[in-house]
Amino acid sequence: MEEKNDISILNLIEKNIGKIKASHNVEAKSFYISTIEKLCEAYDQQISAELINSTKEKTLADKPMSEEQ
Repeated sequence: MEEKNDISILNLIEKNIGKIKASHNVEAKSFYISTIEKLCEAYDQQISAELINSTKEKTLADKPMSEEQ
């Protein structure tokens, strides 16, 4: 699921970059830049969450199982 979200966020960033290149309106460009900044923040949060989850999974996999487990 994360990979699909990555692609969606990255596609939205690319679309907004295209809109910046195509636009001649300074206010519109400013809006697209703001949108890209928010998308980058969301992407960063998603990557951070994935890193935390993979670290937790690795830690759990590395722990020896006790007799109770």
